Amino acid sequence: MHDTPTKDDLTQLTQDQRTLRKDTHTANQANRVIEVVTIRELAAALKRSRSSIYNDITLGRVPHPIKIGRSTVFIRTEVETWLKDKATQRRHSDIS
Repeated sequence: MHDTPTKDDLTQLTQDQRTLRKDTHTANQANRVIEVVTIRELAAALKRSRSSIYNDITLGRVPHPIKIGRSTVFIRTEVETWLKDKATQRRHSDIS
């Protein structure tokens, strides 16, 4: 004996599908990969020593890194924003 789905059953199914889509979208945002830059990569990109980068960290001159195990890493977007801000400051000081 087969039960025929009612209109309420179909409405509930549609709501469940919307909830599933919303949950999947939220999960995709939460699982987004955050790119990092190691202190060695940052030092090489800036043509500075690692010890000078550590000194800059202490003095608050660079974005604050995070520790993952024994590694010190920076979030790539924070480094990029910091560099853009430094370039903007330089341009403004050149104009004055």
